[in-house]
Amino acid sequence: EKEDPAKPDPALFYQLCNALQVQPQATVIVGDSWVDLRLAERAEAAAFISVSEAWGRSPVPGGRWVIQSWQDLSVVSDGL
Repeated sequence: EKEDPAKPDPALFYQLCNALQVQPQATVIVGDSWVDLRLAERAEAAAFISVSEAWGRSPVPGGRWVIQSWQDLSVVSDGL
């Protein structure tokens, strides 16, 4: 049985973008680790948003934004 590639390999992300009929460059990846940031970089996503302590993790250095709650996404979307 074939295993799915692990992050930060963007292969699954590309499959999702294809299924949704969106370009990877028109997407934003939200994550809580450096692996998510690397995925965003390798996939050439529009941006990477880091979640913060509210999810039990420190913000990821290099994220374009840091959100503290899901409501913060509305503020971020205004900045895209």
